Amino acid sequence: MNTKPRCIVVDDDADFLEQVKRFFVASCLDYEVLPFSSSVDAIDFLRQHRVDLILTAYLVPQIDGLQLISLVRRLNARVPILMLSRVPIEAAALARGASAFLAKSALWTQLGAVIRELGMPSRA
Repeated sequence: MNTKPRCIVVDDDADFLEQVKRFFVASCLDYEVLPFSSSVDAIDFLRQHRVDLILTAYLVPQIDGLQLISLVRRLNARVPILMLSRVPIEAAALARGASAFLAKSALWTQLGAVIRELGMPSRA
């Protein structure tokens, strides 16, 4: 049985999804990181599995990140959700229920700190 916290990452860029997985390892964030290229697949997974953290891009196929946040909040009011975007939509993301917003341009310098600020576990 896997006891690691589970993080899902929703983005349609396969290279970005792989970079996020490597970032978690390099930053001593001991998570099971599960990539999803569509919001619909992520929602299907969330309906059946426990998740401890969600990272979602704004521009993803089928259901955008803002709509995803709203849907997730109906399923789970407590799971931390981090919105990642190049588009300045922080106010909209927070209004929908995101726990934090990170500009993709600053992602690699801020992600670890934001996750720790939310009280999420790490090995560091």
